[in-house]
Amino acid sequence: MSAEGIKTEFDFSEFETEVTEADENRVLEAIAESIDRLRDQIDDDTLDEVFRAEPGRYTMRSDFTRDQLDPEPLTKNRVIEPLLDVLEYDGYGYEAGGFSDERGEQADYAVSLRDIDSVDSTRLLIEAEPINKVLEDRGHGLDQVKSWLSQREFESDFGFATDGVRWIFVRYDPDSYTHNIIESVDLQPVFLALFENATTGQESPTSVVSDEQRELVARLLRTFEYGNFVSIIDEAREVIKRKQEAITDEFYDDYIQVIFGVEDGSDDRRRG
Repeated sequence: MSAEGIKTEFDFSEFETEVTEADENRVLEAIAESIDRLRDQIDDDTLDEVFRAEPGRYTMRSDFTRDQLDPEPLTKNRVIEPLLDVLEYDGYGYEAGGFSDERGEQADYAVSLRDIDSVDSTRLLIEAEPINKVLEDRGHGLDQVKSWLSQREFESDFGFATDGVRWIFVRYDPDSYTHNIIESVDLQPVFLALFENATTGQESPTSVVSDEQRELVARLLRTFEYGNFVSIIDEAREVIKRKQEAITDEFYDDYIQVIFGVEDGSDDRRRG
């Protein structure tokens, strides 16, 4: 497996994270408001196609909008930034480059982590893409974030890739030179439910989502809300280390069983 593609599954009970119903409601209301802002520029039939499409199909384009707006700034201004605000990321910077003499790649957003003494990284880097852009495409989204984190002049081990609907949190491990996907959340069902409500039901956004859709919002908050994010990065190195050791031990046990035909700990290994 490539070092660029390591996926780490986490039990978030291992971290001190907190999600309340009030938090969930604030996110639902923010998404509903984002949908209203998109409807100001995009007709409902087109927006319905956008919210139903899989990533890579019906990606946001300027000709979807009444004023031929660039799709990435549209997504950032009307969806991503309002969600960053409700997730309590205050004072994020724009167009953040590396700490070197040469001007090179730039992250769309940077959040300072300098006040967190237990973390070596100076900032969190965030890459934004237009709605429905495939975040795993080469040179975009997640791949772009991984590139920054691997370049030490960016002084960061943590990054998000998002199109506003899908959110991926990745951590770079400078000890093993690997990237760990901490969490990936797809809010498409939530956006679609709230869009349908906006065009037909007009009920409260907090009352029209299913339990499964509300759980997606809870997952977003559990990882991406600023206070929870700080808790995770404070403890992530040790948790990842324990998981990697457990995976190594499991691999060793399987290896012993396959090669020697016995369980680890037994003295009955084959003798030549």
